[in-house]
Amino acid sequence: MKRFYRGLILISAVWILLLCGASALGEDALMGSLKQLGYDRDSLFKTSPLISGVRVTDGQLRFTAGPADDLTALEAELVDGEGATVATFSMDDFEFSGDEIILKDDRIKKDLSFDITARNSAGSSECPGDPKSASASVEGGKVQLYANGSVAVTDPEDRSLVYGKNGMLSEYSFEDEFGLSYTFSGEGNLKSMTGSVPGISGTVLWRADSGWFLEDGKGERTRLTDEQIEIALPYAKYPPRKTVAYLKQFYPRNTACALGLPLRELDPALTDRWYNVVPVRLDTPGTQTIPLVASNMYFVGTVTVTVRGDWVITDYSYKKYGDLQEHDAMMAWFTSLDQITPDFLQSPESGYSFRRRVSRQKDLNGQSVALLFVLNRVSYSQPYNDRGALLTRYWPDHPRYIAYREQLSAMLDGSKAAQ
Repeated sequence: MKRFYRGLILISAVWILLLCGASALGEDALMGSLKQLGYDRDSLFKTSPLISGVRVTDGQLRFTAGPADDLTALEAELVDGEGATVATFSMDDFEFSGDEIILKDDRIKKDLSFDITARNSAGSSECPGDPKSASASVEGGKVQLYANGSVAVTDPEDRSLVYGKNGMLSEYSFEDEFGLSYTFSGEGNLKSMTGSVPGISGTVLWRADSGWFLEDGKGERTRLTDEQIEIALPYAKYPPRKTVAYLKQFYPRNTACALGLPLRELDPALTDRWYNVVPVRLDTPGTQTIPLVASNMYFVGTVTVTVRGDWVITDYSYKKYGDLQEHDAMMAWFTSLDQITPDFLQSPESGYSFRRRVSRQKDLNGQSVALLFVLNRVSYSQPYNDRGALLTRYWPDHPRYIAYREQLSAMLDGSKAAQ
């Protein structure tokens, strides 16, 4: 009888939470944490020791861990059906063949499960029996990288948000104050609920696609009876709903420059602003694409330079999101860094225009490399909208961008030597 009253009190508490939901949502909403983590999916995949494509064939355990040449540790453990460890292997036991890592051993059988751990400078990656996912630690939370390109973020408050390859929220999960776990779709529809429900012995699981089950802790599931479903129904039909809210950081009338060499680093006397100049090769026909970076922090679009014979045409475009507003757009070409002065940077004006042809011979001295200066102004927010579409962060210290600037510096030095 006491258990019945405790259950009744608990169910009543849930209903009270629902009635107060309107006021609670604003205060206890999940916050988009990718912004807090400085999320960049491409960078994470490039630097994390992602394990993928694991398979066992003819006594060989074969998989990929990238980048393999950056691995500092690699371990594997084979486990039989009883959970006993059959064999353990270390870095020296593996063979590296191109992008593939191979472990040959007569104890390896197809019916054995495995645990593989790889470590490198980015952190640690684990593949516990199922090769579909791997994880890497990121300061401020935990990021789970899936083989299909999606990302799961566990924020510092242990709330999980899953984003697809396009950066859009696909689902989110949280645990309420009663220990019940809920998973919602990105649109806010309840997908599943699991936990201990008063009046029912065992772990209750509800799935939107298949109904009610009882789990015994050993992987076995049985369907709930009609009586048990009536007891558990309020927990899934009327869960303590939480919406995913996003803190929007607005950047009004900020500069958007073509990604290049910061003038403040080339010559601190020129400017203290994050204005870039981009050495561009003009002696090869075709179109070159340059990222457009706003506030020296986020990629918001691209700049294109098309060379056709003697003509050079420069254009730009922004990502298709609702919150970005364009204010001004200006560009200029220079044939020497000496032509860029503090007075010009204080109030940039130019006789050049986007989408208008420039003669390489007449306007740019026929040079094979000229300097492009782009200074647009936009207002935008991060993230863009309440569905969670995010701007990719520009990290100047990332190896790929260090290498990019080194290439531009070499082009600039080469153009100086040719003059």
